[in-house]
Amino acid sequence: MSRIYGLTGGIASGKSTVGAMFVKQGIPLIDADLIARDIVKQGSTALKHMVETFGDHVLTADGQLDRKSMGDLVFTDKSARDKLNAITHPKIIMECQRQITQLQHHPAILYEAALIIENNMTHWLTAIIVVATPRHIQKERLMNRNTLTAQEADNRLDSQLPLKDKIERADYVIDNSKSLQNTEQQVLEIIKTITHQERSC
Repeated sequence: MSRIYGLTGGIASGKSTVGAMFVKQGIPLIDADLIARDIVKQGSTALKHMVETFGDHVLTADGQLDRKSMGDLVFTDKSARDKLNAITHPKIIMECQRQITQLQHHPAILYEAALIIENNMTHWLTAIIVVATPRHIQKERLMNRNTLTAQEADNRLDSQLPLKDKIERADYVIDNSKSLQNTEQQVLEIIKTITHQERSC
């Protein structure tokens, strides 16, 4: 049976960059964010439920999910965030399980998701890898990437568990505040460790 390693960290911490480094070394990756985007595509059951729950204002003029509008709502209202999670998370988990089944011939699988710890998903994972980045770097990246104001970026950052709390739950921590070469070296060290563990089992 495959060992499944959770890759997480704060928003705009560089999880996708780190995930790509693992993939480069031959470890398959299941990206919960990509799955989340797919299950709310135009015409999906999840998007229909979101409109029923939050109203038509979460749609763009052409009937797709308005991510900016949805983000403004859920990152400032925990109740709305909980309702959204109730709609999307069961479908995300179902698709993740399907992909895991397809990848069972691999000794190690990486599962990338922002809210692994917040959503108490650690029990089915072999170990947790946290990508750590200082808040000011996260904020700057978030503002540039999503075209957000400083307050909007802070709202998104504040909606997640503080980095120090994630680090306390981590089995491995990757410092992504320096060069890409430095980050990749840390990834290689983790792969060396988990590969040794797999051979010892």
